[in-house]
Amino acid sequence: MLATHVKSLTHIEITIVLILAIVVLAVCAVYGSTIWFQQQHPSTTCSLLLRTYKAQCEGVHVYIEDAKAIWRNNTLVATLNIQPPNPCTKVDTVIETLKMEREVRVTVVVNVTKPPPGTFCIEVLPPPIRHDIAIPLKKETGYKVVVYAKFISADKLLAEKPILRAAVVCTKNNPTIKEILDRPQEHKGKTITLNAVYTGWQPPQNLQGPSIATPPLTRSDWTIADSTAWIYVAANSPAKPALDPIRDWGIPLTIVGKVETISINDVTVPYIVALEITTNAT
Repeated sequence: MLATHVKSLTHIEITIVLILAIVVLAVCAVYGSTIWFQQQHPSTTCSLLLRTYKAQCEGVHVYIEDAKAIWRNNTLVATLNIQPPNPCTKVDTVIETLKMEREVRVTVVVNVTKPPPGTFCIEVLPPPIRHDIAIPLKKETGYKVVVYAKFISADKLLAEKPILRAAVVCTKNNPTIKEILDRPQEHKGKTITLNAVYTGWQPPQNLQGPSIATPPLTRSDWTIADSTAWIYVAANSPAKPALDPIRDWGIPLTIVGKVETISINDVTVPYIVALEITTNAT
């Protein structure tokens, strides 16, 4: 009787162990497939596209350095540099920020006071005046930041020039522009859809571009960028955007296009022939 009881318990225990093993294997399989799915379908990434310029007026140079996005608090941080021409030229600066729905416009008001005529001044270049600036961002494709230098002297407006253009682009393109640049022959002849932003004749300076960065067909070829890289679009494409190649920098687009290539100095350079263009600006 005792032996039979022990034997029956052993069978029960074995059955329980087998059931638990099956459950564990099933959970692991589900977890494993979830991890695989996440790896094959990465989340949308965001990048900050940057284009910087130098502005000069009355011998005063204004420019921005070290601009970058800090995504943990959605902020663009940069160093503003103001270089007077000599120690006798006085420069006062006021930074004005205007926040709009899809754009932040920053104006650096530079008030230049030149020395009186006949003033003797040692022509030694003084160190630049530096300001650390922080500008709010949104993780929203087409959200723009524009920084202008506004020069004033004796209460008279002398000039107003851009010193930075930035645009956020959040994309999940398949293929990405970077993949097209890295493997042009693989994508040649294929029709693809790209969610990007319009960068006209001024491609971003902080993203990968074609290995030969000159327009592949004509000087009117324009550029687009996603969160990975930028590429040219043929100006003679069947579809054309009704956009200004400088003023409309950073406007989001959806382009259905065909990937083509051209050989320049024995280098294969891909570009896009636009078949359909949808402007997503609001």
